[in-house]
Amino acid sequence: MSKNLLRSALTVTALGIVTRGLSFLFRIYLSRKIGAENLGVYQIALSVFFLFATLSSGLPLTLSRKTAQLQALNRSNEYKSYMSATLILGVGISFAITLLLYAFAPHLDFLFSDDRCKGLFLLLIPCCISTSIYGIVRGWFWGNRKYEVFAFTEFFECVVRILLGVLFVSGIIDGLGGAKGTAISFTISDYFCTGLIALLFFVFGGRLAKPREYGKIVKTALPLTAVRLYNSLINSLIAIIVPSILISIGLSKGEAMGEYGRMMGMALPLVLTPTMLTGALNTVLVPEIASLNAKGDKENLVKKIKGSLSICVFCALAFTVIFIPLGEKIGTFFYDDPTSGRYVSVASTMIVSVVLSGVTSTIMDSLGLEVKTMKNFIISSLFLVGSLVIASRFIGVYAIIVSYLISYGVTTILNLKAIKKALKINYKGLFSSSIIQSIIATIATLGVSFVTRLTNSLPLVLNIVIPSIFGVAFFVIANIALGEIDLSGFVSKNKKSVKKPT
Repeated sequence: MSKNLLRSALTVTALGIVTRGLSFLFRIYLSRKIGAENLGVYQIALSVFFLFATLSSGLPLTLSRKTAQLQALNRSNEYKSYMSATLILGVGISFAITLLLYAFAPHLDFLFSDDRCKGLFLLLIPCCISTSIYGIVRGWFWGNRKYEVFAFTEFFECVVRILLGVLFVSGIIDGLGGAKGTAISFTISDYFCTGLIALLFFVFGGRLAKPREYGKIVKTALPLTAVRLYNSLINSLIAIIVPSILISIGLSKGEAMGEYGRMMGMALPLVLTPTMLTGALNTVLVPEIASLNAKGDKENLVKKIKGSLSICVFCALAFTVIFIPLGEKIGTFFYDDPTSGRYVSVASTMIVSVVLSGVTSTIMDSLGLEVKTMKNFIISSLFLVGSLVIASRFIGVYAIIVSYLISYGVTTILNLKAIKKALKINYKGLFSSSIIQSIIATIATLGVSFVTRLTNSLPLVLNIVIPSIFGVAFFVIANIALGEIDLSGFVSKNKKSVKKPT
């Protein structure tokens, strides 16, 4: 292994924390500047845009995995041809999508539950091309294990998007404020960052060669793209279904968009904070697993997978200790909106399933089980849509949380079964450890609630920080004392390489 996995993960995590922190602060700014209703309108337009942008989204992971495999087999020169072919495919697909969307723009009203969304969507369409190029070039850095550059480009993109967003949303430029300014800043920053990453590609030795293996690339990328496309389709359906049902049960259009904006634009981004840690792990996991799998080094492969699952559960539970008892106070502090905070508390129940769903899908994709990943996701999404349609009529916007909880849970179970079948992994130790960690998290959560009552007379920020420190410290110390944190799969180095039989 060329790099220590833990060190690489920590590097990406550090940059990721700063990036996500800035993004979160910008979202707070947006929620206060344009309001929950306009944030909901923008969120819907963005979700529909991502539906089309994902039509080439399987290419970056395909390129990164193939690059790591070729390096492990000492065939590094071949990935130049794969890079060229992947770029040609990505640009061709995204350019065709852009032309078609503008050609049929007058007939796209059916995609939106609010007329204001379409105008924002048209401003975002050109990003189909830049997003495709940006993702593919990042995939090259990813596969070459240049994690620092991979993470830096995301950080730089975030900074540019925030600066332009504040410039436009603030209303400094006439006619470009609010949600419209946010959409314009998204498009401009996307092209600016695409230009930067293309430059970095050549600076770090990236080169192109005669393209080849189009068929193999498409075959591998197709199921990956299908999963992401299907996921975007589901998100777009949620953006249509939930506001429509809320209106049908008595809310005005403005109230419905406000509730949707609170849930999708405020609460869920906060609840998904743990993914900035597990996402960093996923980033370094793909090349490592692909490389070990290519070498046939099953011992280290299984060790890393088990360690990844253990760390993901630990990180997810640590955040539930904070969010469940303190959600309403956190929503009030960040958004000046107690309702979004109540959504945070309830939505925290799905953190573990969200994190495990993500890491298990990454593991499967890295093992070459893309088709199985796609099948599992389709099955789980059927549960999501069904539960969403039924539950939203009874519990309103809370149906989003219930549906996600069920869907991610089904995905996790199916993925774990598929990984076990492929590698003959025994989950007994992981399962018992997760139960113990969950019990510790429950005790810590009760402790946070108790400390919160003691500090209730203090300023709001201290009434959040002090109980949070107590709860997380208790959770971490208890897990360490009981030996429930497994880092063996990260800190150990390969002593030998086992060649895969041919």
